[in-house]
Amino acid sequence: MKSNSPLRVQFGGNAALITCADPNLQQLLARYFRHCHGDGMAPIVITYQIPAPIPLKETKESGFLTEPNQWQLWSDGQLLHAATEMFYIYIYLTREVVAKLVSCCQQAVIFHAAGLAYNGQGIIFCGASESGKSTLAAWLTASGFDFLSDEMLAVSVSSGQMSGLTCPLVLKKESAFVWQHWHPHLTDQDFINIFDGAVWLDPELLHPNCVQSVAFPRLLIFPRYAPHEPFAVQPLSAAQTVFRLMARLISFSHPIDGGLPVAKRLARQTMAYSLTYSEINQATSWINKIITD
Repeated sequence: MKSNSPLRVQFGGNAALITCADPNLQQLLARYFRHCHGDGMAPIVITYQIPAPIPLKETKESGFLTEPNQWQLWSDGQLLHAATEMFYIYIYLTREVVAKLVSCCQQAVIFHAAGLAYNGQGIIFCGASESGKSTLAAWLTASGFDFLSDEMLAVSVSSGQMSGLTCPLVLKKESAFVWQHWHPHLTDQDFINIFDGAVWLDPELLHPNCVQSVAFPRLLIFPRYAPHEPFAVQPLSAAQTVFRLMARLISFSHPIDGGLPVAKRLARQTMAYSLTYSEINQATSWINKIITD
């Protein structure tokens, strides 16, 4: 992306446009959203502007340097957020863009889920935070699967295809064994550190050219990481699958049906399982067998 050129972010059939006057922040945003440009055809529903940071000022009374609201985020003439450090604007904007695109989505139902693909066959890991879906997604991506998202999936109301918000993987420090096993050469320069040892990691560092735009769902897994419990797999009925899917619903296009028809269709067209695991190799070996049979 050229300096000062707008950055386009697309998800769920809509797009946001970001202009940033600071080259360092623009580089960070371009890195974070590098897989989210889409086909360029989606309508722009919001624009964001980040002007050059306000210079440090010296107060006449005290002589101290102050930097109140040095960084500012605007949208269509309205100030959305101000901060004294670039990192806080960066974090706020990455969340704000996603929230806006989700709220404007009219063509798909959006689930809190990770999504992969194998030979065009979509795999959905649907679960709450701490369920282990991001770790499973990272491990399988590193082993050769294609990547759609580790956080948010849109399932088209019309086609039934799934597409992902393809941002970096969010991996906590407990998941460092993934890249240490598959890519021990990765260094701190490859990660964007966020908090408490957690990192953002571009999926293509685990598997070059792995990012895929769409897939047809075939396998639906509700994982639960449980360190002290035995490995267990339980096939789910259509009713059980729909119930669990609705609990992970983020946004739906038609308020009247609440996303239920899409959840029912997913339950019919996929093999659905609950998965309890403590060992990553055991879980991913089972997933490999199911998807390749």
